[in-house]
Amino acid sequence: MLTNIRQPQIGDVNYLFDIDLKCFDDPFPADKWKQVLTAEGISKLISTSYGNPSGYVFWTPGDTTATIMRIAVKPTYRNQGAGQQLLNAVCLNARQRSVPRVSIPVPESLCCPGDPRDASRWLLNRGFRTNGRHSILKDHATCFGKVEDAFLFVLEMEKF
Repeated sequence: MLTNIRQPQIGDVNYLFDIDLKCFDDPFPADKWKQVLTAEGISKLISTSYGNPSGYVFWTPGDTTATIMRIAVKPTYRNQGAGQQLLNAVCLNARQRSVPRVSIPVPESLCCPGDPRDASRWLLNRGFRTNGRHSILKDHATCFGKVEDAFLFVLEMEKF
């Protein structure tokens, strides 16, 4: 499958909203997507498959850490490399700006080895690591209206 990575456009908002609905228990409302797409200080990329948005990533570029705020690929396009391409684009951006690490906080409900929604294995397979109890972010995420902790996964750019 041919996947392209590009900057999102305001006309992509409905596709992004659809991806979010299919990937998260706490999707952003459509009006929040318009804010994200126009926000300063947030870097954004989307993957396209057959010309339509199939995934996205947005992150804060920071001086010492680029922090991925959200990354998703529509379920029908998973395991075809789009998520890896989006992640690589963030890491390449960090490396070009001499940012030493990329991090991503993951809600504990998405860190369940063996569960199809487990994000931890995918990140670990790409070189991200946690640092024991120092990687636990208390009350950092919301899932189904309940506040939960998150695990902070970090990739040192020297290992990318």
